[in-house]
Amino acid sequence: WSKNYSKVIPVGENVTNSRRISVEQNQSLPSMLSAEYSTFEFDVLFRYVKEDIDTKFINNLYKALQQHGIRIFKDEDVASKGGECLLTYIERSAICIPIFSKGFSQSKSHLNSVAKMVNSRKFIIPVYFQVHPLDIRDQKGEFGTYFSCDENEDQREIVEDWRKTLEVVVRRCHHQFSYDTNRFIPICLLPLRIVPHIL
Repeated sequence: WSKNYSKVIPVGENVTNSRRISVEQNQSLPSMLSAEYSTFEFDVLFRYVKEDIDTKFINNLYKALQQHGIRIFKDEDVASKGGECLLTYIERSAICIPIFSKGFSQSKSHLNSVAKMVNSRKFIIPVYFQVHPLDIRDQKGEFGTYFSCDENEDQREIVEDWRKTLEVVVRRCHHQFSYDTNRFIPICLLPLRIVPHIL
């Protein structure tokens, strides 16, 4: 982990040309995933609150990655995998992409999964969907309102671990992406920004 602050890339700036990430379907896995990461069962694991995220964004992102032969694990796949704990799939994935949204902090399961990503020293690419990275780091705004509801005497230690985890993710992950519908930017552009950083 680098100790430097990361640059959060708004989707609307310097949009990657789609031709840059197009490849033949039979092309081998990208170099990043063909050597060190090839031993993992999954190349990329996603963690997000389904109700918060635009379905078109998720589908476009999945499609863009699958065109490159990337093996994807979606958290909704847990039931179809025999009910195994999601945390075990984090260990079996090379790259983890938590998609932070307003409702992310309402789920202890989602917060625990990000803590697992950090503790397992995974390569993490956070995406901020209609939330500001600083609100995630400092648990402020609407994200912080939900987060503070869990802070009681019985869970104070757990909550403190979550706070530290979120700070680590925002401060130390070099590749980060932000999307805000108020900027009137087509959501279809965001996958084009994310994919090259996975390849």
